[in-house]
Amino acid sequence: MKKIFVLAFGAFLLLSCQEEKTAFVNNETLQDNFEALKETTQKFEKKRQQLQAKIQQHRQQWQEKGQEFQEKLKTMSQAQAQKRQDELLQEQQKQQEALRQEDSSLAESMSSAQDSLERVIKKTIKDIAKKRNYTYVFGMNRDFNILYADDGKDITQEVLKALNSED
Repeated sequence: MKKIFVLAFGAFLLLSCQEEKTAFVNNETLQDNFEALKETTQKFEKKRQQLQAKIQQHRQQWQEKGQEFQEKLKTMSQAQAQKRQDELLQEQQKQQEALRQEDSSLAESMSSAQDSLERVIKKTIKDIAKKRNYTYVFGMNRDFNILYADDGKDITQEVLKALNSED
């Protein structure tokens, strides 16, 4: 009985003395070098620019319609002018609502794509951490969440290699 107690106590000491392994990932480096993230960002930036161009074109068209309406206003009766003004306002409201919906849809798509990539990043980090028996993997960024870390604990390049090889 005494031997079992000594063995159990020894096992407890051995387990409690094991060092927890930690590592960190530089989030900025991941963001700058994860190819799928860069491609997604570029794709959505291009779509955002296209939408901005469409909005600008819409504004230009409405300026021209406004000038045209002002010129024709001189030859219209008050009833005709009011009717045409109401038609123009309804048309403009419909187009503005369509542009708002397009902007909202683009924002949702972008958020969904970013969430999906974030899940891929987290899964990759988790897989590497499990493979290398890390207890914790911290994220390092410009907000200084980690004030100092031994470079030997940096697994950023390993994570990037795994992420970019999945493409």
